[in-house]
Amino acid sequence: MRILYGVCGEGLGHSSRAKEVIPFLQKKGHKVKVICYGDSYRALKNKFDCLKVEGVSPYYLDGEMRFKGTVKSSLDAFYGNLKNSLMIKKEIEKFAPEICITDMEPLVPIIRRLYGLPLISFDNQHRLTHLKFKVPFKYWKDYLVAKTTVKRCVSRADSFVIVSFANLEKKSKEQNVHVVSPLL
Repeated sequence: MRILYGVCGEGLGHSSRAKEVIPFLQKKGHKVKVICYGDSYRALKNKFDCLKVEGVSPYYLDGEMRFKGTVKSSLDAFYGNLKNSLMIKKEIEKFAPEICITDMEPLVPIIRRLYGLPLISFDNQHRLTHLKFKVPFKYWKDYLVAKTTVKRCVSRADSFVIVSFANLEKKSKEQNVHVVSPLL
């Protein structure tokens, strides 16, 4: 099977997970093309078949994330990918994926819709949208912003695989939500 695997480029957690998952998939006989940016591109480019794209990164000033700067950064990434859309389209069609996996990389869910492909979301962020836990009142605003961001990045998937240390209960009886232990 040909798998298009999107990896978030913010920090090294996503690429560390991908460094374990991709060889596993390849050993099972699958071909994998990675779409990534930022830290993940630098970590994965010499190990796997990677397509570098523009990515969303939070904007920080004085140690705090700034909403307006983050929105501007996101729009810049969107327009950068739009500018490179013919090259991206050519690479995707040349690879001809049969399924997509995203680890909080926002372009792959768009590609999957354009080509009518199944999508697996594999990350720890979707615990905000699919698992039950208590949020202290003083963090409620931050929780809502984070939850909304996660929903916008990957709102629909055929299956959600959520990595979690905690044994949290699912919010609903959704059959397509699976909680797994971290890959160590």
